[in-house]
Parts: sequence; structure tokens; C-alpha cells
Amino acid sequence: MTDEYVVPMYESERGWGAKVDGYAGPFASLDAAASFKSAYNRKYNSEETVPDYYIKALDPQERHGEPCEYKTQIDGVEYAK
Repeated sequence: MTDEYVVPMYESERGWGAKVDGYAGPFASLDAAASFKSAYNRKYNSEETVPDYYIKALDPQERHGEPCEYKTQIDGVEYAK
């Protein structure tokens, strides 16, 4: 069992494809990571149609040394440890 979690950040661009572009975190608990995922997607992915370019937070996973390059603060709330 780990004591750190990350949220993979999925980048998609029409005509170019999609990939996991990086990770947000580290988070001290699975609940904190899941809260970040929900808050991120609620703020940035709430359109009724899919835009040509977007980044989506995926399900949290245990951290295994992934570098965390994405910000973890949304609307003044810090989700990472």
C-alpha cells in the first residue's frame, strides 16, 4: 500500500490523438486525489459538446515515482499535500 496518489491528466486534441500528458499530485490519500479529479473535471470539462482540445483528470492511482507537473489548486483550494 502506498501513502501517495497521483491523478493522470489525459490530453486530447482533434486530429492529433490523445495521451496521458502528465500527473497531478502527489496526494496524501485516495479521497484527496478523487476530490481533485472531481473538482478539476467539474471546472474544466462541463461543456455539453466535446471541444477540439481538452485535458481531463482520470481516476487516481498509486504513485510509483511519477513526476507531478500539473497544478493541484482549483479555485483557491489546494488538494495535494
